[in-house]
This record gives sequence, structure tokens and C-alpha cells, in this order.
Amino acid sequence: MGYGYRPLRAALWLAALLIAAGWVLATTIAAGVTRVLSRQ
Repeated sequence: MGYGYRPLRAALWLAALLIAAGWVLATTIAAGVTRVLSRQ
């Protein structure tokens, strides 16, 4: 039972990491777009 648990946990961590990275990327892009638009 404990043997199949580890890959699942690793996959959950990987998914959470990818989601967090996606949010950081989206926030950075949104901030850049806002800055460019407000400059005009």
C-alpha cells in the first residue's frame, strides 16, 4: 500500500509546482502588459 503512495505524492507536488509557476508567469505577463498600456 505504501509502495504506490510515493509516485502519487510526487505527482501532486509536481502539479502544485506547475500551477504556482503558471501563476507567477501569468502575473508577470499581466504586470508587463499593464505597464506598457499605462505608458501610452
